Amino acid sequence: MPTIQHSRQSSSFIYHRSVVAAAVIVTLIFLTAFLTHFIDLKMRDRSGPTKGKICPGDWGDLMEWDIKIDQPDEYLSFGTIQSGAPLWNFGAITEPTLNQLLISSGLTAEQADKLLSKRISDSSGNIMIRPDEETLLSITAEVRSRLYAVLAANPSNRFQVNPFYVTDEDSKRLPAIHGTNNSDIEKLFAKLIYKRNGYNYFSDPEIVLGHIADASGRKEFIKKLTAQNSVQLKLRVGPDSDLSKITYYWSSTGTTHHKDIAPILEAEKQLPEGGIISALFLLPPLVREVLFTTPLSSVSTQGKLPDCHWTSLNFFADKPDARMSDEAFASKYISNHYYPIGIPSIIGDLALFVNVHNQVIHSAVYIADDVFFTKNGANISVPWVLMREKNILGSYSYSDPLKVLYFRKSEE
Repeated sequence: MPTIQHSRQSSSFIYHRSVVAAAVIVTLIFLTAFLTHFIDLKMRDRSGPTKGKICPGDWGDLMEWDIKIDQPDEYLSFGTIQSGAPLWNFGAITEPTLNQLLISSGLTAEQADKLLSKRISDSSGNIMIRPDEETLLSITAEVRSRLYAVLAANPSNRFQVNPFYVTDEDSKRLPAIHGTNNSDIEKLFAKLIYKRNGYNYFSDPEIVLGHIADASGRKEFIKKLTAQNSVQLKLRVGPDSDLSKITYYWSSTGTTHHKDIAPILEAEKQLPEGGIISALFLLPPLVREVLFTTPLSSVSTQGKLPDCHWTSLNFFADKPDARMSDEAFASKYISNHYYPIGIPSIIGDLALFVNVHNQVIHSAVYIADDVFFTKNGANISVPWVLMREKNILGSYSYSDPLKVLYFRKSEE
């Protein structure tokens, strides 16, 4: 009996333990399913389109994405860059004067001697130096900035005259480049970056290209180096959005009409959770036509392609005025039709980027938040873009520090 009783107790114990184990297993199954579903949602959020930074204001709730616009493949050959050692042209200068110039830029006597040993003279008396990579990489960022400012005085040194602007984010990480050890390329790239007027610049593409063996990798590097910083904008309309305020803001240019904006905004608001529309639909006709595109050579006016001033001063125009490409005419037009303001707050406000000599280096048109509509140069490979003010400043501050003056068009 005791044995049988003991067996019954064991069976009872085993039964209860099995029930507990089954409950634990079921709980684990449900927990695992929940966690798997949660992870799937998270991964879907990461792999899907980002939601964009929300920037509220009189313009509504803008969703903003910082993007890069690459040069079209067919235009890359126009700016061919050879790999290997760069060639610095110091112009007609004596060797002792050049040595003193190198030392005054911050180079050590040893670095100056190494560079001078690589000098080349031409029939015109110009002294050129093809620096070896070891010496070039031994130069600090501070000295590089001063030395390249000297080189920028000679138009032959194109990458010192017009260096590549590098954002803080890009200075820390490059996009993956085919056929390379990206970590090594990133370190090399970072070593060659220098600061001037608070912004990062790069003037030695030949050196980096020499470390990329694959042709497609070199092409990728050039595309990323020449890509335009831009912003993509969308407007989020929720059930509680103040459409009268939003419509007033976007129709204040007089080129985009209330009757065209209000219905689509109202339609988005009627959706159960609201909706999202591209800001492109809210911008003037000129912007809608050209944004994120590059001009064809056939659109040149008076022998010039559209530049920043043509772009800025035709912002309100039903039909672009070719005379806006003429600097004298553009200056007079601004004096007669715009008045100064403290800060931009209305779409269409004009920004002039001015150097220490009070010369206008660039112009752009305010859209919303810190985003401007602009074109960086009269070049068929450069698109019209939406750009943050800090990136416009960075793109043009490689020589002198710039200040920004703001203007508003007068009522006519």
